[in-house]
Amino acid sequence: MLCWLRLRSRLGLGSILSLVLAAGAVAASPAQLPRQLLVRTPSVEDPRFLRQAGWLVAVWRGLRERDLEIAVQPAAGGTFEVVLIGRDGGEKLRANAPVPPAELFALIDTMPMRRAEMAAEAGR
Repeated sequence: MLCWLRLRSRLGLGSILSLVLAAGAVAASPAQLPRQLLVRTPSVEDPRFLRQAGWLVAVWRGLRERDLEIAVQPAAGGTFEVVLIGRDGGEKLRANAPVPPAELFALIDTMPMRRAEMAAEAGR
């Protein structure tokens, strides 16, 4: 099931930012599960969320190459959090501030399953 989250940016990131959110992934093996980036935010108007969303939209192809799904979840108490979950279901990163895509990609690209994916892509 796909949902579109559209939000207006107040930070000059464009008139509309779009993130595709996927839910309900069912797979036979961990290699078929997508990686997940959970973005917990008190509001879609929170400046931290707008920064993270803007960065992610700008590197959409990199997200797709790494099979990374974005899930936005409400957070209580004004907290903001970014959590990266690997294909194996393990937590790989937790941050209380927006995480630059270069940092996410560098971390993902060191993961064993991602390294195998890159090797397979290079062999094509």
